[in-house]
Amino acid sequence: VCMPKEEGGLGIRCIADWNKALAMKKIWDLIQRRNLVWTRWCEEVLLRGRNFWSVPITGNCSWTWRRILNLRNLIYPLLLYEVKDGSTFSLWFDPWLHGESLVDSYGQWLMYDFEFPQSARVDAVISEGEWTWPEHNWAFLDLKSRTEGMRPEWAVIVFTG
Repeated sequence: VCMPKEEGGLGIRCIADWNKALAMKKIWDLIQRRNLVWTRWCEEVLLRGRNFWSVPITGNCSWTWRRILNLRNLIYPLLLYEVKDGSTFSLWFDPWLHGESLVDSYGQWLMYDFEFPQSARVDAVISEGEWTWPEHNWAFLDLKSRTEGMRPEWAVIVFTG
């Protein structure tokens, strides 16, 4: 039924795929912080100051919100974060470092070791256009090597899929 007419189908679009695409568009609107009523409502009511990538899926989530949160793993690898001045992205939770967040790569202990709050932005480790990672443990040395050659002044989130 969902195959193109040229291939013997009826050309009807697959509702599941269409629904997934529309939900991913909502994720795109959220991470772009589009000035829409829906995104402002999500930020105030559902996220309440938390980062979209780290908000937990709880039992009292609506079906729609749970579906959107479950799609994070699908859209995650399709995003390319370009840092620019670093004031837009969460240092810990946004997947700005080669498609991974620092929490996913190194664990939550890194936040405590780094002594920056959960609300820290990427610009906390940029000074005068250069990365300024502390060098007191292996994770920070690893971060220093992973960001070497990566210019902090890169620009926006790009959807690659």
